[in-house]
Amino acid sequence: MNKSYVYITIFFLLASFATALAPVSSYPYFFDAHNYNVKIVVGSQAPSEHVLAATDVSSSIISVSHSQNVQSALAEEIDSYEQDMVVIGDPCTNKVSKFLFETDKCELTQKGDAIITLLESKSGYIFFMISGNTPEATRVAGKVLLHPEQYNLNDELICVWGTLNNPHAEPCETSTYIPSQTKSTSSSDSSTRTTSSSTSSPTTSSSAKSTFVKKDIDIATEKTIDIDCPEGCKDEEGLCYSVGEQNVVKGQRAYCKEDNLWYPLKAKGKACVDNYQCKTNYCQEKVCTTEAKDGFLKRFFTWVIDAIFG
Repeated sequence: MNKSYVYITIFFLLASFATALAPVSSYPYFFDAHNYNVKIVVGSQAPSEHVLAATDVSSSIISVSHSQNVQSALAEEIDSYEQDMVVIGDPCTNKVSKFLFETDKCELTQKGDAIITLLESKSGYIFFMISGNTPEATRVAGKVLLHPEQYNLNDELICVWGTLNNPHAEPCETSTYIPSQTKSTSSSDSSTRTTSSSTSSPTTSSSAKSTFVKKDIDIATEKTIDIDCPEGCKDEEGLCYSVGEQNVVKGQRAYCKEDNLWYPLKAKGKACVDNYQCKTNYCQEKVCTTEAKDGFLKRFFTWVIDAIFG
């Protein structure tokens, strides 16, 4: 395996959204610009290892900042990228990770079992990305961030491997990681989880860093998704939907409004006139409200954070 290459589309695919910002070793101080107002984001169907990694990351940020602004969130609740986020999980389990990496490949690296990288939108918001080839690897990456001073994180892209009791982390560009036969086989099996719309990702060299271009992320609360249709709203494939119907448009859940435009679904607390405008499909007293009973993962995640941090 040529160690000058990383099996990840991060350099090309992120060019249209954000740019690498600074060495990961700056963690978590780069969140100080927005007073440590950070969302820790996992997918709604994330495995327990991702939730535990989120807890480790929250602990590490709060221990440094003593901030009360660190919050947990499910990826499906994110309706704006105008905020600092820690995004945990691979593109197969976290829709925010999928959007930022712009791929549905489950594995992003062969130079480690997980990656940690830091991105910045043109408007200055930070996306701290933690993605493992397996749930266990994601958890190990979370453990690294509990004591970042113990590792060489002085680069924009960090590769992680090892176990919870013996994590390893170093810049991917100079990584000494050598995948075993077992891991290579596992990698091949895992790749079958990629959806049919996925294409093969090119291997890219670290020299591609120079291709980074800052650009605002093109999704924010209340921005319309401009695809018109005389009979309602048209999706990217040209199919028309009636007013009030929901669909995935440009990678985001949206609803068709009377003006024949798609609008992102609204989060809890946002003004609404009908159930179909809300992510929870529940509009009460003109405000989007949570469902009567949250899913197990969300309740468990909230309980863990509240129990540890009050």
